[in-house]
Amino acid sequence: MTDRLTRRNFLNNLYAAAAVSLIPGCKCNQIPAAPLESPFYLGPYPVRKAVLGVTPGTTRMPWPTTVSGGETGFLCPDGTITISAGNPIPVMIYYPGYSTSYDINLPIEISQKKNNYPVLLFAHARRLPTCTSTLPAGVPTSILDITQDYTREERMLSHVASYGCVAAVPDMSGLVNRTLQERADVLAGLYSFLMSLNNALFQNRLDMNRIILTGHSSGGGSCLLARSELVSVNGAQPIAMGLVAPATSGAGGVDNSLILGLNSNGLMVIRGLSDTQVGSDPLNVYNAYNGPKILVSISGANHFGYTDICTPDNKFCSAPELPGTIIPFTQQLIAGAYLSALVRKFALGDASVEPYMNGTRTLEGQIYGVTGIQLQQSGM
Repeated sequence: MTDRLTRRNFLNNLYAAAAVSLIPGCKCNQIPAAPLESPFYLGPYPVRKAVLGVTPGTTRMPWPTTVSGGETGFLCPDGTITISAGNPIPVMIYYPGYSTSYDINLPIEISQKKNNYPVLLFAHARRLPTCTSTLPAGVPTSILDITQDYTREERMLSHVASYGCVAAVPDMSGLVNRTLQERADVLAGLYSFLMSLNNALFQNRLDMNRIILTGHSSGGGSCLLARSELVSVNGAQPIAMGLVAPATSGAGGVDNSLILGLNSNGLMVIRGLSDTQVGSDPLNVYNAYNGPKILVSISGANHFGYTDICTPDNKFCSAPELPGTIIPFTQQLIAGAYLSALVRKFALGDASVEPYMNGTRTLEGQIYGVTGIQLQQSGM
């Protein structure tokens, strides 16, 4: 317990230093301490990461047979950007390890602290390629590469993994002009792929009966389709769903019956109040569901600030997007903390986090410079 408290104090100071350096006018002597059960903190597990198909001893995920391949070209003043579909898919994995390391060239060595860990399947957002000519001066061109978008939710998902959860993110960049259903097919394929790897790669420590479906934007919409697909094909009933700025009305759309048909486990919807990309979709999903649910509304959060395709000040994102009025560091930390709370309550049975689910406590005032988190909940 002493080691855990020491580590938490260190991380508290680390987050403080980073946040203070990025938030203008922050007064350090006004920073409050968060209670120990707060999901603001990282959990007790060191986190490692791997990329299936890059990390030694791993292979890429097969392309789903239900989804066609092909190429799509996007014209730019300086040439054509070509996006290919149909190739085997790399998968980013965040998992509890023996020590913290983000070196993807190290073999997977999952912690044996527990017999098994719940599995979070995450679908990243759909993003059209951006031409280099549109970049403001000084912004790195690396954020243009949509084929790396499956790696750009690290702060959120490593936070979740630190509580004893394995998070997996497949590369969906090849589906840039496809439907939500095709993205859902990739998530269902990922479930089957991890099942096949569980014994050889993860020492049978993935609990494939404790699945949390999560996604951002179109990835959130595809989770609703993937949920019914998992139940009908694999018999896997997700125990919770966490949708970050879900887009459900475009690219084939999601019928409300899929929302109404969710089981009685938890639904979390996170939305930004400066998000101009998804309209009323997040509220529609929240309102349509009749089971235990929580809506987290973040003042100043835009659509892509949950990812690393925005500049550190959130003034520019490599997508059609208005600036956010909070920085991505903070936006990602809030989302990661609440997704961790969802996993702790529904996958890990941690009752100490329930005040953050039922609204009797919020992260407002715990994350430095944040004064605009609104919670609405039912049945939590």
